[in-house]
Amino acid sequence: MLRNALLIVSVLFCAATASAGEFDLSLNDYSVQAEVRQAVSEDEYGSSEVSGRVLYNSRDDTRLASVGLDVFGKIGEIEGFVIGVGGKVYGANANDSDVLSFALGTLLRFAPRAFQGFGVRAGIYYSPNVLSGLDAERLVETWVAVDYEIIPRAKVFLSYNKIRVNIENKGNWNADESIRGGVALGF
Repeated sequence: MLRNALLIVSVLFCAATASAGEFDLSLNDYSVQAEVRQAVSEDEYGSSEVSGRVLYNSRDDTRLASVGLDVFGKIGEIEGFVIGVGGKVYGANANDSDVLSFALGTLLRFAPRAFQGFGVRAGIYYSPNVLSGLDAERLVETWVAVDYEIIPRAKVFLSYNKIRVNIENKGNWNADESIRGGVALGF
């Protein structure tokens, strides 16, 4: 599964054309996460992007991959505020269980010029029982990150991520709960 996820992320990375994309790498002592996001379209109403991600967490014995599609738009005239909605497909091996889930979610980005390079991102994705399969009965992913733009195409960030999975006959389990530092590179 991890090999397939890496293939998907590689294809997304290689599909980069003139549109904007971003590669994120974040880690701590026991986990590493790599994600590629690629803009698909952009017009006066907003933008859309596809994403692919792989995560390995040795402490929680988690191997996870996800692919997603999100659309973004501005709300009113608030400078630097963007909201998004979308969906992700998760595949994971966690706690000796296999997880397959389709989740819907929302994302927020706030980085006005007044913050002088600082920004805040947050998101939540939820997969109910009806959209979860294999050993999973539901999945919830939440995260919040603070970033700083060093140069126009490079940011450093600190993020808190939590992925909670309800596994059949085992109950709730944190597939990942981590604070990671990272870098985001635009291309």
